[in-house]
Amino acid sequence: MKEQKEQPITNIDEIPSREISDPAVLSKTPLVTARMITYNHESFIAQAIEGVLMQETDFPIELVIGEDCSTDRTSKIVLEYQKKYHDIIRVITSDQNVGAIRNGLRTNKACRGKYIAHCEGDDYWIDKQKLQKQAEFLEANPDFVICCTNAIRKYENNDEPERVIFGDIPKDEFTLDDTVKKRICLTLTLMYRRETFLNPPEWYYRLPYGDRAMITLIMERGKMKYLPDVTSVYRKHGGGFCSSRGETGEFDKMGIVVTKALKRYFYPKYSRIFNRNMSSRSRIVAGKRQLYGDNVEARQYIAKAFKYSPLFSLSDSRFYKEALSVFVPKLYRTLKTMKEKVLSGVK
Repeated sequence: MKEQKEQPITNIDEIPSREISDPAVLSKTPLVTARMITYNHESFIAQAIEGVLMQETDFPIELVIGEDCSTDRTSKIVLEYQKKYHDIIRVITSDQNVGAIRNGLRTNKACRGKYIAHCEGDDYWIDKQKLQKQAEFLEANPDFVICCTNAIRKYENNDEPERVIFGDIPKDEFTLDDTVKKRICLTLTLMYRRETFLNPPEWYYRLPYGDRAMITLIMERGKMKYLPDVTSVYRKHGGGFCSSRGETGEFDKMGIVVTKALKRYFYPKYSRIFNRNMSSRSRIVAGKRQLYGDNVEARQYIAKAFKYSPLFSLSDSRFYKEALSVFVPKLYRTLKTMKEKVLSGVK
């Protein structure tokens, strides 16, 4: 079964959804919901679930897993865990694949905790106190709506070493202004107040992916706390949502769609920042399409980069090289060869 192409969503209640759980033994009032969506993660899902089960808290939690009719053994593994840990795990599924966005929305709706913590089925937590530390902070600081942490990036398909994602960050409290300018919060590390994202705007349901917009919308309601603790592992692998779409430029195209939506929502505030973001992403798409031999689309995205932010584009000398390489490739190669000869001392 192939994952279906997603169509616009008009009503979350119309998304096919069936819960597998044991209400008799579940906590009636979990303080935190660990929210996990998964599709074809058979190699990773057990580690993701174990990262939640190992959490040491002095309050009740639940794990809600949105399993989207995987074609591998993911569903079997998830159901085995639910049967064994039926006092914590609830599974949201259906008889047919609904796609990543719908799966995420129906899983969100099922969450009951005062706070929600995300962990996708191919990532995992490594700090047993992650939920305890974040919930304690949010309970004590009602003006904060998100608490996030540092994480490790792990590469599954090559020999690149694991690395901590964030180095020294000069401050640990952030506002909406900060998060619009630069992404600071990694989805797999965040915990947020469920009440801040109960009714997202209608346009949110049409986005190709939701985490960036979700964080930005939540930040309208308060501040973010960053804890430097390394609590989680972000796994980079060929089947990941970002990785599988990254090489061709598709993920950056999606990013432009998300940024356009945010620009319309906040207009005119932050328009300059959003325009620069779309310009930068367009240049990335152009470079990737050029590598794939698609100079037509590469030219289109270089032109879009200039259209989104002319002054920002012209202020960067690399833009001229990129534009020349896609619009006049022969001249670009000639000039590049001449430059190389001069630099190497060849007359």
